[in-house]
Amino acid sequence: MKKQLPKKYFFTLVCFILSVNIYLPSSAFSQSKSYDSKSSHSHSDEPLIPKNLVGLSKDEVEHFILDHFDYPDILDDLKITEEYQNNKAMQNFVFPVILKFYNQIYDGVASGTLTHSDQVFNKYNLTISSLKNQLAGQVFPENETFTPKVLNGPCINMNFEDGDLNGWTLIEGKVDGSVPYSFVNGTVVATPGASHQIVTAGNDPVVNVIPRVNPDGGSFSCRLGDGTATQNGAAKMRQTFLVTPTNSILTYSYAVVFQDPGHQLRQQPYFSVRVYDENGGTIECGTYNVISGTNAEASGFSKQGTNILYKNWTTVFSPLNAYIGQNVTVEFTTGDCSQTGHYGYAYIDAACNTFDITTSTGDTVLCENDNITLFAPEGGDTYLWSNGETTSSINVNQPGVYNVDIVPFQGSLCTISIEVEIIGIPLPTANFTTEDVCLNEPTLFQDLSSMIAPDTINSWYWDFGDGNTSTDQNPTHTFLTHGTHNVTLSVM
Repeated sequence: MKKQLPKKYFFTLVCFILSVNIYLPSSAFSQSKSYDSKSSHSHSDEPLIPKNLVGLSKDEVEHFILDHFDYPDILDDLKITEEYQNNKAMQNFVFPVILKFYNQIYDGVASGTLTHSDQVFNKYNLTISSLKNQLAGQVFPENETFTPKVLNGPCINMNFEDGDLNGWTLIEGKVDGSVPYSFVNGTVVATPGASHQIVTAGNDPVVNVIPRVNPDGGSFSCRLGDGTATQNGAAKMRQTFLVTPTNSILTYSYAVVFQDPGHQLRQQPYFSVRVYDENGGTIECGTYNVISGTNAEASGFSKQGTNILYKNWTTVFSPLNAYIGQNVTVEFTTGDCSQTGHYGYAYIDAACNTFDITTSTGDTVLCENDNITLFAPEGGDTYLWSNGETTSSINVNQPGVYNVDIVPFQGSLCTISIEVEIIGIPLPTANFTTEDVCLNEPTLFQDLSSMIAPDTINSWYWDFGDGNTSTDQNPTHTFLTHGTHNVTLSVM
């Protein structure tokens, strides 16, 4: 059954048609069935195929378009299934290209640059070829409203250390292969099944060098996807949380295992990470997508045997400081191949962190002659500190302001810059005095130590050299043996 052009698109087309005022007698149409086009796009029920396009009327151009290049037939030529033909994101991507093609026909006939139907079919083939290439790099989310599960709530169990999937929404679906990263027939599941499993210590059964739990720490991770089972399964998990100054760095870690069946790109197993703002718009600096095959190998995947591709644990961060006060949603997706014979799955771990540089001491105070380690958020691709170092952490022994520029794996457009001020504290000067020392007589030791204001000394430790000590500021001590005793005072 022939599909109908969606009404909203038909009205757009009509508005354009009404602006064309070109007329020609209907004799411009040929009744011949002998038209020989090199285009692969032709229909057996096409009764009229114009060869000469010079001077066609607006109605005749319209009939020519609707007979040979109507919207549903173009979607069929693009191999987009019915499930995705009503996908709003897909429509918003494809239709402007189709409308541009329609406009080129009208303008070309009106200006006389398109004089023969061969030219139109050649232009159509180029348009379809280009559009297919563009579609290969697109991810189209499902038609849905991103209603946060817990509005204004914090990150919950992001790292699965509760030992369960508390806080996450779990969805099972299918891969239909209509577009890359396809996900259809999504169903929210209340009870985790084979596609959403908490895992503990041990290694992956297919790629033994991959630990099932994130080696950066923790006792649990989640395996997303039903392992080595096939049947074109797909799985999602998502969580919505309110971004605050205390959780404005989303860090996620993943390890991925694919089979590479060598199918068309849209039919291959895949892994995808998406982050959405409160309106459902994609936050590009949170996006990561990879499809099995050459796409994966170019993304740093390793190969095992003839058809296993894998990536060991990798940590990525997504800066959310621009979204403080908004509810954002993080979503992970895996899919098998659409032909039901090959698998794809991933191990997931995540955390919400502060947009800060942290230190080895837990504060930003540096004592004289001491050193401190500064830690930037993990998951960056490159780091550049103000002292020229390029690691994620640095050791410093001087007070001052330290800045780090971090470029995440998503690219330089997502670069963040963070700074911290390290405050130097000079060492106190230890000093004391005492009266004459007599055997078996109490001796008063008076503290004369000093420190630059506003800091003060609040700790004293006396070693009297005879095995006795004191923590008083001004202690009294009695020596019971003759000889020389080295008295030491340490202050903080």
